[in-house]
Amino acid sequence: RRRHTRLQGDWSSDVCSSDLDGADSAARVMLANANLDCGRVEEAVDGLRRLMLEQGDDPQICDILCNALNYDARAEPEFIRRIHLAYGHILARHRPDAMKPPQGRDRDPSRRLRVAIVSPDLRAHSCAWFIEPFIEHHDRDAIELFLYHTNHAVDGVTERLRSHAATFRHEWRTNDQSLAEKIRADAIDVAIDLSGHTRGQSLV
Repeated sequence: RRRHTRLQGDWSSDVCSSDLDGADSAARVMLANANLDCGRVEEAVDGLRRLMLEQGDDPQICDILCNALNYDARAEPEFIRRIHLAYGHILARHRPDAMKPPQGRDRDPSRRLRVAIVSPDLRAHSCAWFIEPFIEHHDRDAIELFLYHTNHAVDGVTERLRSHAATFRHEWRTNDQSLAEKIRADAIDVAIDLSGHTRGQSLV
């Protein structure tokens, strides 16, 4: 019988074992994702917590755990906050250069602000439905809008969103590091990620 405890306090305490304890971490991550897809949220979270105990500096594991905690009724708000903070600290250790702000930014207050939206869901998807009014009706005199679509799938919604942007970039073959370099090359002032910790995100 598995033991499930309320998720609060130190994230390293009271985890339950999974059927793949001791197995390759990639296989255990796949198991956690499968459990999450099948609605076995507690098993997914508990397996990921144990993985964090063993390999606490892995951004992928922490990233998936941040997402899974959205669906775990046991998770206390403070615990969720601490796991998200841990993700930020892990990224800072793994990507120290990525955290440095770009230099030489044009500070002319009269110029248009360059705003980027980064998402794999600029298509027929719930994210597109809620962001479309902003994309369609943004103030073009104040904002130069860039869309970075990071999914291979495109459809009529994609094309409609594209028509409202100053620049549209289809970056589904681009890794996160190269995407970050392109965003910097475009001199983006504000980049908005629509995916959070869900699959397909480009947070790193």
